Amino acid sequence: MALDVLFLRPCKRCQRAYLHCRSREPGRLYCAECSLAARKEREKRARRNYREQDYGKEQHKDEEDEGPFE
Repeated sequence: MALDVLFLRPCKRCQRAYLHCRSREPGRLYCAECSLAARKEREKRARRNYREQDYGKEQHKDEEDEGPFE
């Protein structure tokens, strides 16, 4: 009996087919290249959203005020 079955699944970003295993990667939506790009976009969006909040603005200001030699 096969424990892992691979399927060809279209990437949600580029639509290219990639091998997908439901049991090992249940939430995977992207091919390897798009997965990395999507992660970077999410991180950038999270940083931007954080810095738009009052506490994020204050934290960023504090980080910018601290020089590398202090």
